[in-house]
Amino acid sequence: MPTTIADVMSALEQLLLEHFHAIDPGSATQPFLAFEQYGSPLPDETFRNPVDPSKYSPALALEYLSHISNAVPSIQQGMLVDTGKTVDGQYEILLRGSTPVDAASMELLGAIKTSANSAFDELIRAEGGISEQFRPTHGDPGTWYDMSVAGNWTAMNINRSDAPAAPPVHPPVYDPRLLQWNLAPVQVRSQLGDAVTGVSMNAIASARFSSVLSGQARETQVARVSEVARVSEVARVSEVAQVRAAPSAGFVGFRSRIAHPAAPAPALQINPRLQGALLQERVENATDFRGISIGGLSGKVDPVPEARPPVSSNGFSIAVDVSIVKLRRPWLSDGLLNLNCWYVPSVARGSFSSGTGASDAGILPLLPVACILIRNLSIHAQWSDDDQKNHLESSTHLGPFCLLGRSYDRNSATLTVPGMQTVAWICDPFPVLPPASPPAS
Repeated sequence: MPTTIADVMSALEQLLLEHFHAIDPGSATQPFLAFEQYGSPLPDETFRNPVDPSKYSPALALEYLSHISNAVPSIQQGMLVDTGKTVDGQYEILLRGSTPVDAASMELLGAIKTSANSAFDELIRAEGGISEQFRPTHGDPGTWYDMSVAGNWTAMNINRSDAPAAPPVHPPVYDPRLLQWNLAPVQVRSQLGDAVTGVSMNAIASARFSSVLSGQARETQVARVSEVARVSEVARVSEVAQVRAAPSAGFVGFRSRIAHPAAPAPALQINPRLQGALLQERVENATDFRGISIGGLSGKVDPVPEARPPVSSNGFSIAVDVSIVKLRRPWLSDGLLNLNCWYVPSVARGSFSSGTGASDAGILPLLPVACILIRNLSIHAQWSDDDQKNHLESSTHLGPFCLLGRSYDRNSATLTVPGMQTVAWICDPFPVLPPASPPAS
């Protein structure tokens, strides 16, 4: 019987992997799941057609999914960590640099590389009309962004009939940051139960940045700014339509990491016109915070205590609807990646990927192959006095689960979050890349 939040996450992880194998039985690899540190809400308006809001915009959904799935992850005790690198940026190095190991391999590699280059060079113009282009990553089911499509969802009930048949032999050990509350800035706590919209997310993003600038420990800065970036990313897609007539006013130098994988990160900036929520760059890999500004404010960051207390409650159970969105990248050549007769000049064999999966310390160790969406989250627990008094209704997250738009029934001790959010990713290990070392000179 799941008791702690870690027990619930472990049971959910097992169910999700079982479900993924059921819908993707042909996979020859051993995929594994990692939770986001901060689950990201996806309000319904995010993917609405800017011309006719009664309809969805598949183009906006494609742009968003392509962007968030292009981050190269690493795994730290079951937690997904963005390395700051992009899948297409690192893959391009391998693709352009692939060189046959001998004359006998030239014809085969040449044919595969010609086809791979052609697919890689096919870009799509972003829906926002701001001269961005990106490489598409398609989702299956194709209507994943429409929360009302019942066939996209599977009900899971941890600690009841849908619990795994047997617990794992070696229960996973989770990063402590996945087992904590994430307290909201005081000034926005009264809004945490409101319906999630681009405006409400902008307000929280702005408050997060204000807390960073008022003083946060360095580790906290990276995590908090990372969260703001994810929230802002959703808000950016929602806001695109509002500035299409004058993109230069709405997006001050916004640059997609997909469109510019090799470009250095610019100074972080928030556009005051969009309430502090449009970032020029995702910043999980930020090494310092010089140049951060909010409406002209800036300042040196000083260490202060963290505001992410551990979850002390027990007796957890959850009920949730789950959608596993399988990812397809037409620009990524399986033929090239699984061919062993090439090397990259000046790059050692296995330096991008050793093929070992979560423990791989290479440059391109893992590929996200599915995104885990949830809706109608219901969390019941024997809440501790501390959690009930200080954390339950003051936090944006409980572990990886986003609580924005929540309601709390004190009679049943149940926390309910109806909206859609991303909470985890299923990843595949890359094979050994490059597959060969350059010949000795």
